[in-house]
Amino acid sequence: MRRDFCNIRLGVYASTLSVRLGESVIKELQKVNPDRFVELIKIKPVLKNTKEEFRLLSEALNNDVIDMAVCFLDRIYVIDNRPVKDVLADNGLGLATVLSRLSTDTVMVLKKNTMIDSKPIFATDCRERAYQIKDRFPDSKVKIIDGVNSCLNELNSGNVVGAVLPECALKLLNKENFRGFEYLNYDRHMMTPIMGQAMALLLERDGEGLENSSKRLLDGDAAYELFMEREIYDKIKDKDLDERISYITVSVKSTMDSLDVNIFLILDTKPFRIRLGGNKLEKNFIMHRILEEIDELLSGLKIR
Repeated sequence: MRRDFCNIRLGVYASTLSVRLGESVIKELQKVNPDRFVELIKIKPVLKNTKEEFRLLSEALNNDVIDMAVCFLDRIYVIDNRPVKDVLADNGLGLATVLSRLSTDTVMVLKKNTMIDSKPIFATDCRERAYQIKDRFPDSKVKIIDGVNSCLNELNSGNVVGAVLPECALKLLNKENFRGFEYLNYDRHMMTPIMGQAMALLLERDGEGLENSSKRLLDGDAAYELFMEREIYDKIKDKDLDERISYITVSVKSTMDSLDVNIFLILDTKPFRIRLGGNKLEKNFIMHRILEEIDELLSGLKIR
C-alpha cells in the first residue's frame, strides 16, 4: 500500500539529459497537481551508461525511494527489447502515462567554419545512427560514444568533424553548453529515428494508482505510436524465421488523420528502408503493405 503523501517524488537518472527531461515533466505534473509539491530526485549513476538507467530507476521505485520515474522508452529497449508492458510487469512496475513525444529529427552539429572533408570522422550516441551515417557518408569513420554530452565534448576537442545526435536531446540540454556550434538540419529522408526515441514514459509501482496524478498528461498520438512501433517490429521478427535481419528500427508518426511509418533494417548485411503512409483509419492496410514488402525482401524479389 502506498503511503499518503502531499508531495510526489519524481525520480530521474542523474545525467544532464535526464535531469532536463525531469524538469520539463515536473512543470507539467505541477499543472495537474497544484495542491502537491513535485520534488525531483536524482538517482546517482553507478556505471555511467545508458544501460543502467532503467535498472536503477526500477530499484528506486521498488525500494520506495521515489514515487514515480520518468524515462525515455529507448533507454528501456537498450537493455530489454521486449514489449514495454512485459518489461515493466517483470520489474513490478506499471505505466502511469505516455508523455507527449518530442521531436525525432536527427541533426548534425558542426563547429563554426567547419567543412566536411572527403573522409570525415563523426561522433554519435548509438549504433543505430552509426549505420545511417555510414550509409550517407560511405567513406566516413564513426565513433559511438555513450551520451550526448560526451559526443559534444569529443566534437569540442577537435577529434571529430561533426556529431550526429537527436534534436530532442539538444533542445533539452542547456544551450550555453553549445555556444560556438551550428545546428544543421539533417536529411530527414536518410535518417530513421531509433525505436522509442524521444518518447518519455512516466512509471510507477504496479497497482499504485498514481495515474490520477498524471493521466491528463497522456498524449494519445504518442501512446498510439508506441504500441504500433512495437507491433510492426514484432511482426517483422516473426517473418524472419531464418534470422537474416540483424537490425530493425521502426518509427511511427501519428496525427489525428494520418499515419507515417519509416522502417530501417539490415538484411544479410545490406541496409533497406521502407516508408509508407496513409489515412490513420487504414492502419490494417498499411500494415499489410509493410508485411508484403518484408516478404519481398526476404524472398529476394525486392532490391535496394
